[in-house]
Amino acid sequence: MTSETNIYAERAVHTAELRGHFVRHIDHMTRESLHYKSDIAAELAFRDAEIDRLRNQVNTLTDALAGMIGASTKEELDAMEIGVRSLPGCEEDRAVALNAIHALRACAV
Repeated sequence: MTSETNIYAERAVHTAELRGHFVRHIDHMTRESLHYKSDIAAELAFRDAEIDRLRNQVNTLTDALAGMIGASTKEELDAMEIGVRSLPGCEEDRAVALNAIHALRACAV
């Protein structure tokens, strides 16, 4: 037995959030004859690489957006939203700034 932490946890795949994904994967794995661990691991490796690429892209875009807004922490974003809502100005510009603030909040982990 190794001292490594398991990376695979027992998942509650029958939740509403995961059920469709689970059923779709079982169906495709069966139809595409992915019966061996090595075949499934190859698919997981491909998806892991894509997830890493997308996470890096999200981080790059989040950093750029935070730089444009001038805020990144929850407290800064809260203060920025109050400021944006209270200052006079163009409604379209206000909407863009508020959308950016909300997008940054949604990307926070």
